[in-house]
Amino acid sequence: MKKRDRKSPDGFTIARRLPRKSHLQLLTFQRGEARVPINGSSDIVAARKMGTQFASRLGFSATEVALIAAIVSEVARIITHGADRGSLTFSVVEKGARRGLEVVVRQGVPSGAEPAAGELSFVGKLMDEFTIVSAEESGTTVRLKKWRQ
Repeated sequence: MKKRDRKSPDGFTIARRLPRKSHLQLLTFQRGEARVPINGSSDIVAARKMGTQFASRLGFSATEVALIAAIVSEVARIITHGADRGSLTFSVVEKGARRGLEVVVRQGVPSGAEPAAGELSFVGKLMDEFTIVSAEESGTTVRLKKWRQ
């Protein structure tokens, strides 16, 4: 926590702690992009909140926001079980007059023999666009897009 000092009427310094802002409060939507590192199961909640915030701000319906949150949770869970680490990058995308959400999933080199490409492919069926690239030396990269209806 940060401290902000001020003087009391008696001349003593009073230290007051300022409340800490969460990463979601610090998100500036101006750039339209945010990255959430996934290093363990505790990061799944942060990724879900970030996906929910992006989807809500883009004007997705409550049902679509819930679907996106579930997809992000599942993708983050797959990352934590399949590799040492990974990340989710959320971006606002535009195509003509349409706006949408793009989630880029980067999974490190898997700890097992097979990348999580098979597990991630079913998630893509719930999104509007889905691409996956898997390389043995660099891991798996998945692009998911959901367009606002």
